Amino acid sequence: METTFIYELEDSRNGLPFYIGKADDLNKRFREHLRDNCWTDKVNVIQTILDIGLKPILNVVDEVPKYEWQFWEMHYISLYKSWNFKLTNKTEGSEGGFIDPTGETGRKISIALLNSKIFQESIRSEERRKKG
Repeated sequence: METTFIYELEDSRNGLPFYIGKADDLNKRFREHLRDNCWTDKVNVIQTILDIGLKPILNVVDEVPKYEWQFWEMHYISLYKSWNFKLTNKTEGSEGGFIDPTGETGRKISIALLNSKIFQESIRSEERRKKG
């Protein structure tokens, strides 16, 4: 099965994620981010980090089936926003267009989501918050 990566860009000044993306080749995508010169919030954050002699940090969030990347990118953007991270993503993800999976694909996505490390950690975090 072909896979691709969902990643976050982390601000090396404060350790906070500021962008969620998808890449087949992580090194190539990271180099593209560092050379980007359009005027977006993401590029402004990257340039500010570069201007003080640091680089953003690219962390892999998940490795997902290539045919499901749109779902997972949207999922992680939504999840990070629900955790109140201030992402610079201008859309909810999936610029290639998202088709809601049904049948076997939908079942696989549901199982994968329920078993994902980040989902399990979010449940544990919520339980800790409730215990106060």
